[in-house]
Amino acid sequence: MKKFLLLFSLLIPLLGFSQEIQEDEITKTELLLELNSKLYYFHRVNGVISCSNDGKMVLNGVVIDLLNSEIGYQTSEDGQDHFIYFMTTDNSESYTFTHEGEVLFKTNNVLHPIKNQEQAVELVILFNFLKGFYTVN
Repeated sequence: MKKFLLLFSLLIPLLGFSQEIQEDEITKTELLLELNSKLYYFHRVNGVISCSNDGKMVLNGVVIDLLNSEIGYQTSEDGQDHFIYFMTTDNSESYTFTHEGEVLFKTNNVLHPIKNQEQAVELVILFNFLKGFYTVN
């Protein structure tokens, strides 16, 4: 399957799709607006999702360094609960929880409960797309 996807990605320019994709390219601002329009996917969220120019995102009062994060989703064993997670790639405790400007604690992973699996998958795709704006080429 990986070989097929790699081959397909190499053939896209030959098939004329590259021009079409470039014209439909989304901006970072549009992506943040899209993510903020999906806040109802979360069981609980405080405020909006924001992101600084250096890839530091704030979600539910937690500063998340997108460049040092793995983003994914998981489902509970019984299949009833769905989560997206952010986990530091180097196991450092770089996620800082604050309340009214006071640091409460630091951790290397964050779970956010999501209403269903499809929404969790969609959010993971969007957050990884946002992360792509900050990766070094």
